[in-house]
Amino acid sequence: MSYHPVRRPALHALSAIALLASANAQADQPAFSIDVVADCNRFISTPNPDGPAFGDFFMQEGLIYRPGTLAANCPGGSGCGLNPDGTPQFPDAVIGKWTCWGSFVANGAATEAGVWLYSTQLYEFDVNVLDQNVFEPGKRALVSHGAERVDLDVPFRRAITGGYGRFRTTRGDVEQTKIGLNQTQCENFTFAFRLQPARPAE
Repeated sequence: MSYHPVRRPALHALSAIALLASANAQADQPAFSIDVVADCNRFISTPNPDGPAFGDFFMQEGLIYRPGTLAANCPGGSGCGLNPDGTPQFPDAVIGKWTCWGSFVANGAATEAGVWLYSTQLYEFDVNVLDQNVFEPGKRALVSHGAERVDLDVPFRRAITGGYGRFRTTRGDVEQTKIGLNQTQCENFTFAFRLQPARPAE
């Protein structure tokens, strides 16, 4: 993945992801996994001198890596993934773009355990890079919605509410786990998708 101000070829996801629309997916087992690095340079929230509080809106972007990228390059998956300026530390392993938006609950950024926000997440694969932090929409994508926990290494599930491209008929859930922080001081995650069988899509 390049951040030079020129048009780049599509970032192609793993072949396993390309086949997920087939009827062979098992609803009770992960269909595929990804790593995600959230970028603090691409985070914005309702202005609040004490940090995000209950009800404050936020939006954030990040990158999607092939599964196991973080665990293979830093202890436990924490401390790597993005350079301080938000560019990918492992550009050859980038397979998509992650976008997250929602609102804080509980005690906002001061929440120490449990649910601290509700969000919608968009996982886009096969995206084109137009410029630094500027992308065309991915050719295929999944959407999830639900609560997010602040806790480290505590898995939780979110609903897959739809998608487009090969994923346009997809439903299921995704298990999200916060595994640490990257060099921008935002979160690193793993996601394990369990998808219901769906009709093949063009």
